[in-house]
Amino acid sequence: PAGGFLGVGQARLAASAPAPFLASSLNGLPDLMARYRTEELAVLTVDAETLSAPAFAPLLNGFAGPIVGLLPSSHLKQVIADDLPELDSARAEAEIIDLVAGLMAQRPVRALLLECTNLPPYKAALKKRFDVEIFDILTQIHLMNPDIVESAFL
Repeated sequence: PAGGFLGVGQARLAASAPAPFLASSLNGLPDLMARYRTEELAVLTVDAETLSAPAFAPLLNGFAGPIVGLLPSSHLKQVIADDLPELDSARAEAEIIDLVAGLMAQRPVRALLLECTNLPPYKAALKKRFDVEIFDILTQIHLMNPDIVESAFL
C-alpha cells in the first residue's frame, strides 16, 4: 500500500516517528461519521476496490457510505499506477469533476473525504463546482497543527 492506504499502520508509524505523524486522511473518518449521516458522506479514492478490501476495514471504521474510485482508464490513475513522468492536470481535474458529478447525480452528499494524497490539488475545483465540504490529508494536518497548512489549501 502507498499514500493514504498507509493508514493501516498509523499506530505503528506514529509510535516510531520523532514528531506527530499522520498516515492518512482516513484517520479523520470517525469524526466525519459522527458529524454526517451515512448518506451525506462519501470517500473519494484512487482505488475503491483496494480500499474496500477486508485488510482496510479497520481504516474505514464501519463506514457504510459510498467509496468512489477513479476509473481504471482515468489519466490520474494511470499516471500513479504506471509511475508516468508527466501529468496533464487539466485532464485529471476534468475526470475527477466528472466522477464526482456522477456521484452527486446518483447520491448527493454534503461532504467528501479525499483519501488519496494525490487528490488535494483538485479540491479547489471540486469546491467551485459542488456545494460540498471537502476534507483531506491537509485538513487533518491542520487539525493536528493549525500553523502548518496555508489557508489557501484548506
